Amino acid sequence: MDGSLAATASQWTADTNAAVYIRLISADTADAVLKTLDTDPSAEPESGSESEPDSESEDAGADVIQFHPAFTYAIYGEHERVFGYKDLRINLCYASGSLATFLWADHGKCITDMDTSMAVSLKADDVITPLRAVLSENALCGSKEEFAAQVARDTAGFRPFGRKVHG
Repeated sequence: MDGSLAATASQWTADTNAAVYIRLISADTADAVLKTLDTDPSAEPESGSESEPDSESEDAGADVIQFHPAFTYAIYGEHERVFGYKDLRINLCYASGSLATFLWADHGKCITDMDTSMAVSLKADDVITPLRAVLSENALCGSKEEFAAQVARDTAGFRPFGRKVHG
């Protein structure tokens, strides 16, 4: 691969450890959750210490704990990279009580959408299907609204299974 082609290819490669945003969300209202989901996770304040990767914030009336995974090789392969996106964000949100899940991805540009004069067409890697394969289908919410309603229900009345042993 010549230098210019390698440089071009690297522009369209995303590190999945940095692209995946895991958020635990708790909020009293579905509207607060929807505002949080519409907030760019990369704009959330990051922790100042590398040994402390988690960030906690109270955004739009919701309590949010956000972090990046340490490893994604089990889902995206040993190199932990995907091809075909600029500014990729893979959002994996959990309701802090029931762990109901909402998953979606967004990006600045996708190579599949680009018009090129090349004889070969380039296709972006699928980033949702490999992650969805390791998540519980029973816990996945089909829409932001469904997820937001579940978070509000969890915040209002979630009780863990079992019986309280100590005081």
